[in-house]
Amino acid sequence: MVGSDDEEDVERVIKSGVTKRAEALDKVLEDLTRHVKISDFNSIESDFTKLENEIKKCAEEMFEEKGAKLPPKVLKVFLLIEDSINDVNAEQKKKMSKINSTSYNKLKQRFKKYLSAEGEDEMNYEKQLIKWRANPVEEKKVERKEVVEVKKE
Repeated sequence: MVGSDDEEDVERVIKSGVTKRAEALDKVLEDLTRHVKISDFNSIESDFTKLENEIKKCAEEMFEEKGAKLPPKVLKVFLLIEDSINDVNAEQKKKMSKINSTSYNKLKQRFKKYLSAEGEDEMNYEKQLIKWRANPVEEKKVERKEVVEVKKE
């Protein structure tokens, strides 16, 4: 049995809640982007559900105007999803597996409903996406000043 005195020094990094949520959002966006590239609608549908939850969790702290305005990285992924949904034609849909086809139909309906229902009047997600499609603006790198403690044990 190994005692705690015998273990090597291990560095633990303590992150703030905002940092953890930002990393979780980035991971979901990365997964969604990867799945959109291969047109895996089953995975896209499950990742979209995760993205909805992450947006709800971190909207107040991380997004502009108290969560009403989506950041460019989220808008880019929404644009990718919308384009992949619109790129599917009848012939491609027939070639899809049953699971992928069902997921495609569910995602198409949920995505449209989500964009039109979320956000407030002028900050409706659908309107934001249309504006961003017309004039894409790259995301400004904002450095957050965070306190990160490193403890050696």
